[in-house]
Amino acid sequence: MLLTSKNRLCGLTSNPPLSLSRTNLDVSYDLRFHCASCVYVQHFYEPLNLGLELVAVVVVVVVVIVVVVVVIEIVVVVVVVVVVVVVVVAVIVEVEVVVVVVEV
Repeated sequence: MLLTSKNRLCGLTSNPPLSLSRTNLDVSYDLRFHCASCVYVQHFYEPLNLGLELVAVVVVVVVVIVVVVVVIEIVVVVVVVVVVVVVVVAVIVEVEVVVVVVEV
């Protein structure tokens, strides 16, 4: 397995280390996609990329949670405003009905 020129293209300085737990099929699958996607190979051999991917996932999850919380707060505020407006309108309509009844 001699991929030093391709490894240099992808930013890898040496041949990827083979783990005893990996099968020949896994290694050949990695090598098939080596030229097409350098990130794919680096995902297995460079822990820094995995760390950056985890950070990206955490950032996306936090942003989604913040957006969901903000949307829920907006919905709650709108519901409260609608309830208050309905109560105020109901009180005003009752008062007008009472006033109309008293005037008649």
